[in-house]
Amino acid sequence: MYRTFTEHLKKWKNSKNRLPLLLRGARQTGKTWLVRNHAESYHDFFEINFEADPEYASLFKEKFGNPDELLRYYF
Repeated sequence: MYRTFTEHLKKWKNSKNRLPLLLRGARQTGKTWLVRNHAESYHDFFEINFEADPEYASLFKEKFGNPDELLRYYF
């Protein structure tokens, strides 16, 4: 399945000054498929699914209450 956003993700990946990626949209529109498909172009890929593993959501929120904290920790 090919989506228009596949090309947008390729451009994002190749950008020298790319920012963290955030995908938002309606349910059941292929966001997860898009990210997983795009992840195949990377050597490593790590996925956290808060719906499948809700116990991780509270741990994540305790450690990283806002996006700025998360970005400082990982970058």
